[in-house]
Amino acid sequence: MITTRSGQHNESGSLDGQRDMREYNVHYDGCAYEYNGYRYDRLDDALAYARLMRSRPQQPDPRGPYHPCRDLGAESETNRRYMDALGIELRAGRFHYHGYRYDRLADAVDYALLEQRRRATDATTP
Repeated sequence: MITTRSGQHNESGSLDGQRDMREYNVHYDGCAYEYNGYRYDRLDDALAYARLMRSRPQQPDPRGPYHPCRDLGAESETNRRYMDALGIELRAGRFHYHGYRYDRLADAVDYALLEQRRRATDATTP
C-alpha cells in the first residue's frame, strides 16, 4: 500500500493491483478510484464492479468517461462560511455531512437544508 500526498492509502501499489487496474480500466486520480464514471474509495470495490460487468456476457464492457479529481483547495470564503454554518466538512477531497460523503458541495448543502426543514417541521408538529 502506498500513501499519497493527501495522506490517503493507495492500494494500487502492488504489482497485482496495477495489473488489474490496467486490465479493467480502473483509474486512480489522487482522490478516488474510478471505473466507468463511478467513483470508489477502495480499489477492491472498483475492481469488483468491473469484474461483475465483464462477467455478464449480454452486457458489453462499458467504457465511460474518465474525470480527473477536481481541485477543492480553492474554495471561496462564501462557500466556507456556508459550510461552517451547516456543519459540512471538507476531508480528503469529499464533502462530509452527518456521516454521508458527497463529491459536490451543492449535494451536501441540499441535504443539509432538507434535514433542517424536516427538523423544523417536526418541532412544530404536535
